Amino acid sequence: MELRYKLSDYNEPLLQTETSKMPLKQMEVIQFIDKIDNVNLTIGQAFYNARIMLLLPIAVTFLISFLYGVNVIYIDPWKKTEKLFLEVLENREKKDNELFFFKDKKKSPAYGSEYLDGKSLPFSSYLDYRYFSGSTIKSNKLIFDLLILLVQLLTSVVLFLWIFLMKNRPPLICDREKQLFYTWDMKMNVYVAKYTQIEFADIRPTLTLFLYRVDNQGNLATQKYLPNLTLFSYLGGGSDNDKAWGLGYITKYLFNGLTPLAEADYTRKRCRLFRDAPVPSDLEQQIKEQVTKVDKILPQDEVMEAHLAECIRQSI
Repeated sequence: MELRYKLSDYNEPLLQTETSKMPLKQMEVIQFIDKIDNVNLTIGQAFYNARIMLLLPIAVTFLISFLYGVNVIYIDPWKKTEKLFLEVLENREKKDNELFFFKDKKKSPAYGSEYLDGKSLPFSSYLDYRYFSGSTIKSNKLIFDLLILLVQLLTSVVLFLWIFLMKNRPPLICDREKQLFYTWDMKMNVYVAKYTQIEFADIRPTLTLFLYRVDNQGNLATQKYLPNLTLFSYLGGGSDNDKAWGLGYITKYLFNGLTPLAEADYTRKRCRLFRDAPVPSDLEQQIKEQVTKVDKILPQDEVMEAHLAECIRQSI
């Protein structure tokens, strides 16, 4: 089991971490922050970058696979057929005169001269030979060839649609007015934690924050949240300094608000092709219920929470 640490236990060192005021352009590059003002901080999910990073290698893989299929099915046989075809035409007098590639053209007096003059067999003529030689459509071969190529294309299209249609994971919201962290899962269950309740751990693939809810049976359930510290957070990227910076940023925001950390309010512009995570219709009601239930199981540090409340009051 991973070692968990309370965020509030590291209050003093995290408040000393170096987190200079960021211009809006820097926020866009870092991608840790989805939205920030003096009341709410929305922290991005590492999963968002993982989906974007999957698109490029998948696209390259299927493109290479498709081109390989075209080469194996058409280009290589075309070149081999062209070589054989020209050799037959050049030595036709020494060969059996009944040997023809295009049987429907064998009575033509100019048969072969158009190919010999150009020293090549056009691709269109090769397709004619491959599928329509002898005025008979080779339907089985045509269907088989097209099936091989279409399966690759259709598979890539389906995979791309799946990636694009996947909903974004719910964000983590730090609410200074409520002195609360909260998020929810894809089943619309809300998880909460106060400053003296939220925990963190350094586990694979990256820094993880822990929030809680109490289910209908009275059991404490945990939700792991992976903040988007770096472009490669979901793949295990992010140094110890990155993780300390992220925790320090959250702590400083809670105590000091927007002014020391950002030049102005900021909201990240997301790709419209990706669907936003649905929000529970009873979000506020669930938050109130879960705060009450979680407080009974995980008592808060009243002294630290009171100190935080005073700092928030002075900075709002």
